[in-house]
Amino acid sequence: MMNKLMLSCHKATELIEKESIVKLTLMEMMQLKAHKLLCSGCKAYEVQSKLLDGMLLKKLSESNDMVAKLNNPELKDKILEKISQL
Repeated sequence: MMNKLMLSCHKATELIEKESIVKLTLMEMMQLKAHKLLCSGCKAYEVQSKLLDGMLLKKLSESNDMVAKLNNPELKDKILEKISQL
């Protein structure tokens, strides 16, 4: 049983990334939790991964806002007008 709970750091980081996308199985959750209790490197990796995911989502949201603004016909006309004046 103990052998099934112990993961390599490589597998633990895979599960950390998988967890950000889909729900882990009960066994995967137990394995990851047991690994993180013993491995400060993987705990730090998880914190950094979640931070980066949050930053990327924020940038994506900002980018989508910019695209929405650029889809404004009045703004497009103003931009084309300015370009034609160059």
